[in-house]
Amino acid sequence: MFHCPCGGSYPPPQLVLAGHPFDTVKVRVQTAPHGKFKGPLDCLLTTVRREGALAVYKGVAPPLLATGVINRWAAVLGG
Repeated sequence: MFHCPCGGSYPPPQLVLAGHPFDTVKVRVQTAPHGKFKGPLDCLLTTVRREGALAVYKGVAPPLLATGVINRWAAVLGG
């Protein structure tokens, strides 16, 4: 099990991985033409059916890298 020595002050990568599908669905619903999706659940189900389960993780690399960089600098600068 991953243990974050920062005491919960900085989000570990697991939080990025857990939250990214929600962000993906939110952005797709917001940017889709009106009427394409009935709501977030319809967007999620349509995306998974058409593109596969990993489609909700498209674009996850930049937030993961940013979290790593931020955590590293916070540890260096914050002690």
